[in-house]
Amino acid sequence: MITAWRGRRAWSYGLLVSAVVMGVGGCGDKSGSTANAGGGGSTSLPTARAGGGTPPAPTSRSMPTAPTAPAPPAGCPESGVRVTGEEPDAAMGLRAMTLTMVNCGDTPRGVTGYPGLWVLDADRAEIGVDIDPGAASITTMESLQAEPQPVTLRPGERAVSVVVWRNTVTQAVGSGQNALYLDVEPLPGQARQQIAVPGGIDLGNTGRLGVGPWHTPG
Repeated sequence: MITAWRGRRAWSYGLLVSAVVMGVGGCGDKSGSTANAGGGGSTSLPTARAGGGTPPAPTSRSMPTAPTAPAPPAGCPESGVRVTGEEPDAAMGLRAMTLTMVNCGDTPRGVTGYPGLWVLDADRAEIGVDIDPGAASITTMESLQAEPQPVTLRPGERAVSVVVWRNTVTQAVGSGQNALYLDVEPLPGQARQQIAVPGGIDLGNTGRLGVGPWHTPG
């Protein structure tokens, strides 16, 4: 009798242990197939699209860049002056760009009159444009129409001139003129200096550029 009871108890104990082991194993399977709701412990994989494969990685497009003017030489030009251009101001539909001429030499320079101007396209080819000293055909700004006065620039001093134009379209057909560069002759007979115009020169179909005389700023 004692032997039979012990046999039944051992058999029941074995069934209990097996049930516990199976229960623990089932819980482990469920936790492994469930994503961590708190994040940080699991990583989502890309969802396959219809037809197989994963979504392609995004590609970047390179934007075209506007050409730039040649870098100015390290030293002072042979003429003894250097010309630079500021970003045009397009307020009230009138484009205005300031040119600055600096005496980078070691001797005084006499300055008078207007800078010589040539308008160039993106290929640096000259565009046929009328240059209007005083800009009377473009604007009534008195500073542009003032008579040129002789100015002496000591080393390091500067003079300025203002270039103006309008983006006016008066024809129903044809494209307007657009330029990117400006060749500037600081004084008569001197070598031209090329500058890149930020945003370009959009003349519409006016075909005209106005310029004021060199003068000291202020």
